[in-house]
Amino acid sequence: MTKSVRQLKKEEKTRQLYKEMSSFSINGAVIGLDEVGRGCVAGPLCIGAVVLPSSPQIVGLDDSKKISAKNRELLAKEIKTTAIAYSTVFVSNQVIDNEGMAFALRLAFSNALRACEKKLKEETGQCASVVLIDGNRLEIDNREINILQGDTKVACISAASIIAKVTRDAYMVDQSQNYPNYSFEKHKGYGTAQHLEAIKEFGICDLHRRSFLSKYIS
Repeated sequence: MTKSVRQLKKEEKTRQLYKEMSSFSINGAVIGLDEVGRGCVAGPLCIGAVVLPSSPQIVGLDDSKKISAKNRELLAKEIKTTAIAYSTVFVSNQVIDNEGMAFALRLAFSNALRACEKKLKEETGQCASVVLIDGNRLEIDNREINILQGDTKVACISAASIIAKVTRDAYMVDQSQNYPNYSFEKHKGYGTAQHLEAIKEFGICDLHRRSFLSKYIS
């Protein structure tokens, strides 16, 4: 069967993502990390950390925001069965409020890295040689390399983005049952018009980031 242009583009994108990852893996395993939920007004941060083998290659990896919810779910399952090691870690909205976003990010990335590297060592007996983080420098590890828009450039960072997104979205859907007035299952805690209208009507709940919503707190 002849492949579609769209499929061929996906496969080429995949090859580029893995090629970039392999450029960092000359001396050993590479852990890729990414966060989801930084810009939300409710719910936790979620950090994904992933170590991928060079093959098999997972076709369709990309920035999680560019992938449909259905395809993210499928890719997350494939990532978890293919990865040498992976972890997802939450940092709560209370920590964000009490300690600030900069602290919360460093804590979340540090915990995710530690959990993933523990699994990597259990599986291979080795530690990672490089730690690739999407975005700006955090200085959580002396092996850290930061790549702007890394989730569109490096396979393991893209994989981390996807499992973090799927994990956090599932958590917010579950929480919608506890807080039905806010429709968390729809917007996942982002500050959509619908969400902000619900806050105006019902006030804030325990899942909201109070430091992000000062104008709604009487």
